[in-house]
Amino acid sequence: MMWKNRRCILVLVLCGFKFFGFAQVQSNAGSVEPVQFLTETSFEFHQNHIYLKARINGVEGKFIFDNGFTVTGLDDDFAARCGIQTSADSSITLADANETEAQGRIGTAQDLQIEDIHFKNTRIAIIDTDGLPSCHQVDGFIGSSVINKANWKIDFDQKILQFSSRPFIDQGLRCAYTVSRSNRHFIEFRYEGVPFWVHIDLGSSGELELNKEAFTPIFAGLQAQMNVGVSSLALFGLNAVDTFYTLNRPFKFGYGKYTIPTSPRIELQREVEYARLGLGYLYQYNLIINSDAREYILTPNKLPRISRDEKDYGVVFYPVDGVHRIVRLSACENVFKYSFTLGEVIEKVDDQAVETLGDWCAIKNYVRTKADKGEPLRLKIRGRKEECILKADFSPARSIIR
Repeated sequence: MMWKNRRCILVLVLCGFKFFGFAQVQSNAGSVEPVQFLTETSFEFHQNHIYLKARINGVEGKFIFDNGFTVTGLDDDFAARCGIQTSADSSITLADANETEAQGRIGTAQDLQIEDIHFKNTRIAIIDTDGLPSCHQVDGFIGSSVINKANWKIDFDQKILQFSSRPFIDQGLRCAYTVSRSNRHFIEFRYEGVPFWVHIDLGSSGELELNKEAFTPIFAGLQAQMNVGVSSLALFGLNAVDTFYTLNRPFKFGYGKYTIPTSPRIELQREVEYARLGLGYLYQYNLIINSDAREYILTPNKLPRISRDEKDYGVVFYPVDGVHRIVRLSACENVFKYSFTLGEVIEKVDDQAVETLGDWCAIKNYVRTKADKGEPLRLKIRGRKEECILKADFSPARSIIR
């Protein structure tokens, strides 16, 4: 449904999951009461994720709003408190956005309530959210088994989420979408006039992620930033080590005959099954999801536009097996100067033991604040006698996509 937020400083992309052999009609089973409704709820928007409160069988929890989830996901402990029952034959294979598979269980929530609206007999996947790198404690995900049963208006300016039994009418770019068998939304956008289908994933904090093998012929010969390591963290952990490219340049991006003024940053990755557009790009629009009309309406909001000039260190580290290891490197002066390698252990940051800086979220905020100020970051790495002093405002080396 969290390294994509337009910088590579301890930022990871969280993406949803899909079911194998689970029909769309089963995923969207259930009803809504009352039949006619229009209401709203507030939400938090943090690091390109939407957080809202809901009640499951009367038990309140906090959830990520994520149409990348085939159904709706509940943490196993929270599901137990809600009295969600599963049968012995309810096991099913789940796959996260990195195509990592795991076994899960399917149940039904008799009542999922947001404000005064009740989603009855909603399909639920029982999952373990302990590994999520979200800096908010969450109890699960409001997924497509709820989202596809209403029409939604997401106002990022006011942090208000409206939902209705009838489609919303508003000014903006209207984009028709289709729903796949895995219950996901796809829109046909255009790149430099060439059409391609894109999965709209509101649980992803990235911009536009493309499959490297499929799209390299289109981008061959262009200059891009080369990265080595893991690119994302999904429900079941870090993805495999990969060499992937980031294209941070404007291009003609549009829908139908309309050209969208700001194009998304592109990442070419091996693990992306199909093109995916996330909230790292879409947050700059107030979004309408008209499930009944199967359309999105994109209206520019007042939030700051995407910046292409951000400061960075070119090194990402993340807690793995009780220590903080380098898990991603970007081709730049810092990396070349110190010949970093994946897996090296970070022991100290600015003369402080990395553990004393707090949890992963606190460390991430600490590093990001220093980068924004343009201050150097000093790292003590296990096995190295001298500390490494990294510049914040580096110039990434450019590689040719081949």
